[in-house]
Amino acid sequence: MKKYYDTSLEDNDFQVILHLEDLLKESVLKLREIDSNQTNFFGFFSKNGKITTLNLESKKLEIFPEIITSLSELRILGLRRNNLSFLPKSIKKLEKLEKLEILDLSYNQFQKIPYFLFELPSLKILKFIKNKINELPKTINILSNLEELFLFGNPIKNIPDFFQKLKSLKELNLKDSELMELPQSIGELENLQKINLSGNNLVNIPETFGNLKSIKEILLYQNPLENIPDSFQNLKRLETLDLDKTNLTNVPESICNLDSLKKLRMDNCLLSSIPESIKNLFNLKSLSFRGCRISKLPEIIGDLKNLTGLLLADNRLTYIPESLGKLSNLKGLYLNKNQLKHIPDSIGGLESIEEIHLWNNQIENIPLSFGNLKKLKYLSISDNKLETLPDSFINLKKLEQLELSKNPWQSLPFDLLDLPNIQFIFLEPEFWDLLLHGNTNYMNFGKILRLRNSSDKALYICSPEEKYINAFGYVSPHV
Repeated sequence: MKKYYDTSLEDNDFQVILHLEDLLKESVLKLREIDSNQTNFFGFFSKNGKITTLNLESKKLEIFPEIITSLSELRILGLRRNNLSFLPKSIKKLEKLEKLEILDLSYNQFQKIPYFLFELPSLKILKFIKNKINELPKTINILSNLEELFLFGNPIKNIPDFFQKLKSLKELNLKDSELMELPQSIGELENLQKINLSGNNLVNIPETFGNLKSIKEILLYQNPLENIPDSFQNLKRLETLDLDKTNLTNVPESICNLDSLKKLRMDNCLLSSIPESIKNLFNLKSLSFRGCRISKLPEIIGDLKNLTGLLLADNRLTYIPESLGKLSNLKGLYLNKNQLKHIPDSIGGLESIEEIHLWNNQIENIPLSFGNLKKLKYLSISDNKLETLPDSFINLKKLEQLELSKNPWQSLPFDLLDLPNIQFIFLEPEFWDLLLHGNTNYMNFGKILRLRNSSDKALYICSPEEKYINAFGYVSPHV
């Protein structure tokens, strides 16, 4: 083993590195400044001769190296992915780390949070991700400067009432715990901006949630939630709300009054309709109701002028309103796995659209206005009842990938292979002649043809089973 020698380090900190190298039987390398604020890089970072960051990830440590407590300028300490299960009482000298701001003890074997950690006066970020902690000690409220607390993946069943005393807390992550309920006092976390309570056993949310006036992001997916409190309408700064895989049967009216909301996801819920009041979400950019029971898309959908993503796959839609064409900022449209037979002419008004998913429907024709989609890069119309495509497809100059399989094709546009940016067309071999039109300038690799497009770029016509990983190593980004 080559020991680390750095004359720029002061003697005390230099001795710490030598001690750690003897302990670990390997060199402790100096980190780049770009990595100095992270806790998942092995090594240290120093400033003015003093170590400010120390990361000892994945070193099979079972005992906390006490010598670390002598690093008086240490700001960041990472001990992720070791075998630590306790900090001995002799380590109470940890309080000497009075400048420590970030402590990461994730992926260890702790069953309790050591009480003397709460005597670190400058601690702002504390991470105990995926340990075996089942309760939070009362002394946690001493951390008055704590801004971020990550405890997800622990078998925690309750948040204590005294939790609200963490007045500086901005982010709380208790994802994949075993929470059954939340205390009313959670609404007193007045500076909280992000909360992740996903993957728990929550059925209800307390009314006091509406007091979280600073909250911007709420993640509640994968909970058996049955209702959202009316007080949610008070969350005027909320930008992201994720309610995927809950037991909600409708879109709560309290949500439809959140005029700062930019992203709403309610995939895999028991929704059968979209309320008219959703038009009030005029700042919404992403709306996702995939895997629900929605049979009708309301006309007011066209009023959501700021939408860039509309995800309605795997529903029961039979009709798309003409107002869809008003969504001039829309970039991604997911309508696959529905019961659509007709696409409105107004779809040609989607002047920003780059990606359209219409596969697995019952569509019988594609409107001529499709040729107006000048920015379209990806289109999947597989598994429909299409026999031909409009000649206007030749105007899709940006198109890179076209999926045509599982349709009863009778004819295809003569110039489809001349699109300047086309790279992949997925189509069964029995229909390849409809594309080639007698062209023999290709290489046949069995289930893949290789040609050149009009820009002299490689173009592949592939059997549909080659979609995901084909012979040329291409992996579709749209799977």
